[in-house]
Amino acid sequence: MEVNSTVVIYTAGKITPEFGYVALVGVIMFFVHNVFTLKVAMARKKYGILPPRMIDSETPDEYNRVQRVHLNNTENLPSFFFFLLASGIGFPIPAAVSGLVYVLGRIFGAIGYYKAAKKRSWGSFFHVGEFALVVLTAVFAFFLILDKPAY
Repeated sequence: MEVNSTVVIYTAGKITPEFGYVALVGVIMFFVHNVFTLKVAMARKKYGILPPRMIDSETPDEYNRVQRVHLNNTENLPSFFFFLLASGIGFPIPAAVSGLVYVLGRIFGAIGYYKAAKKRSWGSFFHVGEFALVVLTAVFAFFLILDKPAY
């Protein structure tokens, strides 16, 4: 078996073995999101808040913060997965790294938010990963439109 020591940066839209890292980041985000969901279930039980009740002025602040972590993450998952996968087809390693920055930012933001609303900024660096995924997707789109070959 021959080992290819070349690092693939741009694939011209071909799925390469490096795309496995992109898929792995997606799997990690799936589990992170499910932890956020579990935290909501636990908070609901702790405070006796039954569905479909969400957030209001009557619900405890701790519950509201746990629910907001989950809701904000849920609201952003479709665009995250689109940009992760689209950029990952063209630029698998940079996309996986950017996606991991996004996921870590979401985790740190959640940890901060669980402590106090003002501490949610602990994870604001997720925007760096998010922006990188958008840029990578845009560059990939232009490369496809221009029919640019792989490096």
